[in-house]
Amino acid sequence: MINEIPLMSTWFLLVSTFSLLPLLLKDGLLLAYVVTTLAFLIVCLTSFSIFEKTSEEDLQLKSLSLSNRGYIPSFKAFSKIIKSLFIVSVTLMGILTLMSATLTPPQKLPDLFPVSVSVVSCLHFLFFLMYFNAVVLWDSRNGRNQKKIN
Repeated sequence: MINEIPLMSTWFLLVSTFSLLPLLLKDGLLLAYVVTTLAFLIVCLTSFSIFEKTSEEDLQLKSLSLSNRGYIPSFKAFSKIIKSLFIVSVTLMGILTLMSATLTPPQKLPDLFPVSVSVVSCLHFLFFLMYFNAVVLWDSRNGRNQKKIN
């Protein structure tokens, strides 16, 4: 998938790793998490050009976009919205990582940071569920996944 939809695949893998943050902190693996996550992000930015491949066609949403343009005018700026959401998401994950690692939660809310990580991860996973299902649904409607007959 990373070759077909690099931005979304990279984003999904970053969120998947981030969702394990409370367990990684408990096991003392914060340094390993940070180093491997940054290395992965740098490799994806340089090797897969994830910010260059954000058009509707690259995100495999061209047919969905064409059918919804009349109803949803913001679909014209969809690639810019996805780029912005990615940047906000990575920033939020970075801030939550820093807060989880450095701050002590209030005594009344001892599980504040693990619950925050879980909620943010869950919202991301719901977004990815809708996105990947939309890709599969619209691809199957257009017959893109059907075998070619020679």
